[in-house]
Amino acid sequence: MLGSLRPFLTKILNPIAKRLNVNPNILTVISPFFALAAAIFFAKGYLREAAIVILFSGFFDVLDGAVARYHNRTTDFGAFLDSTMDRFSDAIIIIGIAFGKYCTWFIAVLLVHSAITVSYVKARAESKGIQCDVGIAERAVRLIIIMVGAIVGYYYKQLYFTYILIFLMFLSYFTVGQRVYHVWKVTEEEKNRFSKHPVTLSKGNKKEDDSSIDLKKLDEMDKEESKKINSLKNIDDEPLERDIVSDDEFESLFDEEDIKKDNGLRLNYEYDGPKGEDAPFDLDNSNKKIIRRKKRQD
Repeated sequence: MLGSLRPFLTKILNPIAKRLNVNPNILTVISPFFALAAAIFFAKGYLREAAIVILFSGFFDVLDGAVARYHNRTTDFGAFLDSTMDRFSDAIIIIGIAFGKYCTWFIAVLLVHSAITVSYVKARAESKGIQCDVGIAERAVRLIIIMVGAIVGYYYKQLYFTYILIFLMFLSYFTVGQRVYHVWKVTEEEKNRFSKHPVTLSKGNKKEDDSSIDLKKLDEMDKEESKKINSLKNIDDEPLERDIVSDDEFESLFDEEDIKKDNGLRLNYEYDGPKGEDAPFDLDNSNKKIIRRKKRQD
């Protein structure tokens, strides 16, 4: 809601941040002490003083971020520490208001619960990658409402301050609903977008804005890969019919004399069948083809 005021606040805070070259975490830790002082003033019935101290607390709360950005000192721990100190400040201020009896403890508990839930919904949404800077009662707005309520209660009636606190409670819960609805809307839009353009396997032509996968192209890629694998495989594992050749550029797999000698030994010691013309083969026949293997090319 106060996002439109960010450029205006930046113009005011940048000159201060330029002169204030300190660790922004120090400013972050200072802010809860102002909140504690405001809670003490509320508990003692000093509404005007409490409103002024809350103003200083809010000033330091935005100043630490301005210093961190101007001097390029933004860190994840700094963001974590700032969020933690904000929750502490919110709770301690409401506790001081309850001690001052400006509202019942039941309303005070609901105020703390709603404030923490507003911040939790935002943190949870952003952890899912969803920007959630929506809603009426952001923390800065809640502090402004408390300050205005304290001033109204001081100059008019304290009962008006109580009414403003009850209004703030309902407004905080309404902000929770706004943020929950925003996250639901974003997730539904994402779901509908993927349902209208599903990721499918298709052999047809793919449009430029379509998210489908072309299976035909995948098949061509698989064929190219298979060709490469087969070409590498054929280098070391050639078919047998390519080995049975007898050209001059081929060398014999075994020496011919060794084969004859081995066959002769088999005849002398192992073969008991017919010999001579009735033998199934002739050792003297030198015209028989020898199995040869192709010479490897370097």
